[in-house]
Amino acid sequence: MQALCGEYGRNYPKGGLMNITQEIVKYMLEQASGVVIALMLIWRIEAKLDGLTSAIMHLSDAKTSK
Repeated sequence: MQALCGEYGRNYPKGGLMNITQEIVKYMLEQASGVVIALMLIWRIEAKLDGLTSAIMHLSDAKTSK
């Protein structure tokens, strides 16, 4: 963000305001893609933990029934 403020300042060069808008949109898209990746990883970890929990429950049920 410092580059946005420092590079353009108050006197926008020709098309400068559009460049700032493009940079802001680019920054927001990068952040959104990071959030999507994080959510996908959390979803995968949750599925693996569910499988592990099921396996532990299955083993504990088998052990108590003997």
